[in-house]
Amino acid sequence: MAKKQNLEKNYKQLQHDLNLLFVKSNVNMVQSMFLQKKIKDLYMEMFSTIIPSKSMYERAHYEQQ
Repeated sequence: MAKKQNLEKNYKQLQHDLNLLFVKSNVNMVQSMFLQKKIKDLYMEMFSTIIPSKSMYERAHYEQQ
């Protein structure tokens, strides 16, 4: 749960920057909301996924031999 809260907190700056970009680019509100939701969903998915370390792969390879 703390990881999700941390991701939400870190996303705030990106969200702010996106809002500025959409206003500057004259993106209408419906498109802006759609894009922000899609970007947030992808952001949360990508940064909540744990990437196994290289040493874990090396150990698995070593144990298979």
